[in-house]
Amino acid sequence: MNMSNKPNKPTRSKAMTIAVNIGIATAALIIGFGIGWVHGYFRVVHVEKLLETEKENGIAKLQEREKQFRTETMSLRDRLNGQIKRVKQERDDISRQVILLESRRQLSLVLLNLDDRNFGIAQQHLNQTANILKGLRHPDMEYQTLTESLEAEKVLVAGNLQKQQSLFRSKLDRFDKLIDSNKNQHIESANTVTKLSNNGGKQ
Repeated sequence: MNMSNKPNKPTRSKAMTIAVNIGIATAALIIGFGIGWVHGYFRVVHVEKLLETEKENGIAKLQEREKQFRTETMSLRDRLNGQIKRVKQERDDISRQVILLESRRQLSLVLLNLDDRNFGIAQQHLNQTANILKGLRHPDMEYQTLTESLEAEKVLVAGNLQKQQSLFRSKLDRFDKLIDSNKNQHIESANTVTKLSNNGGKQ
Protein backbone atom coordinates (compact mmCIF):
# COMPACT_ATOMS: atom_id res chain seq x y z
CA MET A 1 0.00 0.00 0.00
CA ASN A 2 2.75 2.41 0.85
CA MET A 3 4.54 1.63 -2.37
CA SER A 4 1.46 2.61 -4.43
CA ASN A 5 0.97 6.05 -2.71
CA LYS A 6 4.51 7.35 -3.21
CA PRO A 7 4.15 8.35 -6.90
CA ASN A 8 1.08 10.62 -6.14
CA LYS A 9 3.00 13.19 -4.09
CA PRO A 10 4.91 14.75 -7.03
CA THR A 11 1.71 14.86 -9.08
CA ARG A 12 -0.17 16.83 -6.41
CA SER A 13 2.71 19.25 -6.01
CA LYS A 14 2.80 19.82 -9.72
CA ALA A 15 -0.93 20.42 -9.86
CA MET A 16 -0.71 22.95 -7.08
CA THR A 17 2.12 24.72 -8.88
CA ILE A 18 0.07 24.90 -12.05
CA ALA A 19 -2.94 26.21 -10.11
CA VAL A 20 -0.83 28.86 -8.44
CA ASN A 21 0.68 29.87 -11.74
CA ILE A 22 -2.76 30.08 -13.32
CA GLY A 23 -3.97 32.19 -10.38
CA ILE A 24 -1.01 34.49 -10.70
CA ALA A 25 -1.51 34.81 -14.42
CA THR A 26 -5.21 35.48 -13.96
CA ALA A 27 -4.48 38.08 -11.31
CA ALA A 28 -1.92 39.68 -13.58
CA LEU A 29 -4.44 39.78 -16.39
CA ILE A 30 -7.04 41.31 -14.11
CA ILE A 31 -4.58 43.86 -12.79
CA GLY A 32 -3.41 44.68 -16.30
CA PHE A 33 -6.97 45.04 -17.50
CA GLY A 34 -7.78 47.26 -14.54
CA ILE A 35 -4.77 49.45 -15.14
CA GLY A 36 -5.63 49.69 -18.83
CA TRP A 37 -9.26 50.53 -18.06
CA VAL A 38 -8.26 53.22 -15.55
CA HIS A 39 -5.77 54.67 -18.01
CA GLY A 40 -8.36 54.64 -20.77
CA TYR A 41 -10.95 56.21 -18.49
CA PHE A 42 -8.67 59.08 -17.57
CA ARG A 43 -7.78 59.56 -21.23
CA VAL A 44 -11.48 59.78 -22.10
CA VAL A 45 -12.05 62.26 -19.27
CA HIS A 46 -9.10 64.30 -20.48
CA VAL A 47 -10.37 64.32 -24.06
CA GLU A 48 -13.87 65.29 -22.89
CA LYS A 49 -12.41 68.19 -20.93
CA LEU A 50 -10.43 69.30 -23.98
CA LEU A 51 -13.57 69.11 -26.13
CA GLU A 52 -15.57 71.06 -23.53
CA THR A 53 -12.85 73.72 -23.36
CA GLU A 54 -12.75 73.98 -27.15
CA LYS A 55 -16.53 74.24 -27.21
CA GLU A 56 -16.53 77.02 -24.62
CA ASN A 57 -13.77 78.86 -26.48
CA GLY A 58 -15.66 78.49 -29.74
CA ILE A 59 -18.86 79.83 -28.18
CA ALA A 60 -16.93 82.74 -26.65
CA LYS A 61 -15.38 83.57 -30.03
CA LEU A 62 -18.78 83.42 -31.74
CA GLN A 63 -20.29 85.68 -29.09
CA GLU A 64 -17.41 88.13 -29.50
CA ARG A 65 -17.81 88.14 -33.27
CA GLU A 66 -21.56 88.63 -32.92
CA LYS A 67 -20.97 91.55 -30.55
CA GLN A 68 -18.44 93.08 -32.95
CA PHE A 69 -20.84 92.60 -35.88
CA ARG A 70 -23.66 94.30 -33.98
CA THR A 71 -21.38 97.20 -33.05
CA GLU A 72 -20.25 97.64 -36.65
CA THR A 73 -23.85 97.36 -37.89
CA MET A 74 -25.07 99.99 -35.43
CA SER A 75 -22.19 102.29 -36.35
CA LEU A 76 -22.95 101.88 -40.06
CA ARG A 77 -26.66 102.48 -39.43
CA ASP A 78 -25.92 105.65 -37.48
CA ARG A 79 -23.64 106.93 -40.24
CA LEU A 80 -26.27 106.19 -42.87
CA ASN A 81 -28.95 107.91 -40.77
CA GLY A 82 -26.67 110.93 -40.45
CA GLN A 83 -26.13 111.05 -44.20
CA ILE A 84 -29.87 110.69 -44.87
CA LYS A 85 -30.59 113.47 -42.41
CA ARG A 86 -27.99 115.69 -44.08
CA VAL A 87 -29.44 115.03 -47.55
CA LYS A 88 -32.97 115.78 -46.33
CA GLN A 89 -31.79 118.97 -44.65
CA GLU A 90 -29.98 120.09 -47.79
CA ARG A 91 -33.06 119.30 -49.87
CA ASP A 92 -35.31 121.34 -47.58
CA ASP A 93 -32.85 124.25 -47.48
CA ILE A 94 -32.47 124.30 -51.26
CA SER A 95 -36.23 124.03 -51.74
CA ARG A 96 -36.78 126.93 -49.34
CA GLN A 97 -34.14 129.01 -51.09
CA VAL A 98 -35.68 128.34 -54.51
CA ILE A 99 -39.11 129.34 -53.23
CA LEU A 100 -37.75 132.53 -51.69
CA LEU A 101 -35.87 133.49 -54.86
CA GLU A 102 -38.86 132.81 -57.09
CA SER A 103 -41.18 134.74 -54.76
CA ARG A 104 -38.77 137.66 -54.80
CA ARG A 105 -38.63 137.53 -58.59
CA GLN A 106 -42.43 137.67 -58.77
CA LEU A 107 -42.48 140.60 -56.37
CA SER A 108 -39.88 142.46 -58.46
CA LEU A 109 -42.19 141.93 -61.44
CA VAL A 110 -44.94 143.63 -59.44
CA LEU A 111 -42.75 146.74 -59.18
CA LEU A 112 -41.75 146.53 -62.85
CA ASN A 113 -45.34 146.35 -64.07
CA LEU A 114 -46.40 148.96 -61.56
CA ASP A 115 -43.86 151.35 -63.08
CA ASP A 116 -45.35 150.58 -66.51
CA ARG A 117 -48.86 151.05 -65.05
CA ASN A 118 -49.82 147.48 -65.91
CA PHE A 119 -51.92 147.25 -62.78
CA GLY A 120 -53.71 144.00 -63.65
CA ILE A 121 -50.48 142.16 -64.46
CA ALA A 122 -48.88 143.60 -61.34
CA GLN A 123 -51.76 142.17 -59.28
CA GLN A 124 -51.28 138.76 -60.90
CA HIS A 125 -47.61 138.72 -59.94
CA LEU A 126 -48.50 139.82 -56.41
CA ASN A 127 -50.95 136.90 -56.10
CA GLN A 128 -48.33 134.57 -57.51
CA THR A 129 -45.81 135.78 -54.94
CA ALA A 130 -48.10 134.83 -52.05
CA ASN A 131 -49.05 131.48 -53.62
CA ILE A 132 -45.40 130.49 -54.07
CA LEU A 133 -44.61 131.34 -50.46
CA LYS A 134 -47.39 128.99 -49.35
CA GLY A 135 -45.29 126.15 -50.74
CA LEU A 136 -42.75 126.49 -47.94
CA ARG A 137 -42.50 123.43 -45.72
CA HIS A 138 -42.75 124.16 -42.00
CA PRO A 139 -42.67 127.97 -42.35
CA ASP A 140 -41.86 129.95 -39.22
CA MET A 141 -43.83 132.96 -38.01
CA GLU A 142 -41.87 135.45 -40.12
CA TYR A 143 -42.72 133.63 -43.34
CA GLN A 144 -46.35 133.26 -42.36
CA THR A 145 -46.61 136.96 -41.54
CA LEU A 146 -45.04 137.93 -44.87
CA THR A 147 -47.35 135.58 -46.79
CA GLU A 148 -50.44 136.95 -45.04
CA SER A 149 -49.40 140.55 -45.67
CA LEU A 150 -48.85 139.84 -49.37
CA GLU A 151 -52.25 138.17 -49.63
CA ALA A 152 -53.86 141.22 -48.04
CA GLU A 153 -52.17 143.74 -50.39
CA LYS A 154 -53.89 145.00 -53.52
CA VAL A 155 -52.40 146.83 -56.47
CA LEU A 156 -54.36 150.07 -56.72
CA VAL A 157 -54.95 152.04 -59.87
CA ALA A 158 -53.62 155.47 -58.95
CA GLY A 159 -51.90 158.41 -60.46
CA ASN A 160 -49.29 158.65 -57.73
CA LEU A 161 -47.51 155.31 -57.40
CA GLN A 162 -44.86 156.40 -54.91
CA LYS A 163 -46.63 154.96 -51.85
CA GLN A 164 -47.22 151.55 -53.47
CA GLN A 165 -43.70 151.45 -54.87
CA SER A 166 -42.24 152.20 -51.44
CA LEU A 167 -44.41 149.46 -49.89
CA PHE A 168 -43.32 146.75 -52.34
CA ARG A 169 -39.67 147.80 -52.16
CA SER A 170 -39.77 147.38 -48.38
CA LYS A 171 -41.15 143.89 -48.93
CA LEU A 172 -38.30 143.18 -51.36
CA ASP A 173 -35.89 144.18 -48.62
CA ARG A 174 -37.57 141.68 -46.32
CA PHE A 175 -37.11 139.00 -48.95
CA ASP A 176 -33.43 139.84 -49.26
CA LYS A 177 -32.96 139.49 -45.49
CA LEU A 178 -34.82 136.18 -45.45
CA ILE A 179 -32.77 134.85 -48.35
CA ASP A 180 -29.49 135.78 -46.62
CA SER A 181 -30.71 134.33 -43.34
CA ASN A 182 -31.72 131.09 -45.06
CA LYS A 183 -28.24 130.81 -46.62
CA ASN A 184 -26.61 131.17 -43.21
CA GLN A 185 -28.98 128.64 -41.66
CA HIS A 186 -28.22 126.21 -44.47
CA ILE A 187 -24.48 126.50 -43.80
CA GLU A 188 -24.93 126.06 -40.05
CA SER A 189 -27.30 123.11 -40.36
CA ALA A 190 -25.03 121.44 -42.93
CA ASN A 191 -22.06 121.78 -40.58
CA THR A 192 -24.08 120.46 -37.65
CA VAL A 193 -25.40 117.44 -39.54
CA THR A 194 -21.92 116.70 -40.87
CA LYS A 195 -20.54 116.66 -37.31
CA LEU A 196 -23.36 114.38 -36.18
CA SER A 197 -22.71 112.08 -39.13
CA ASN A 198 -19.00 111.89 -38.30
CA ASN A 199 -19.87 111.11 -34.68
CA GLY A 200 -22.17 108.25 -35.65
CA GLY A 201 -25.36 110.33 -35.38
CA LYS A 202 -24.91 110.96 -31.63
CA GLN A 203 -25.19 114.34 -30.03
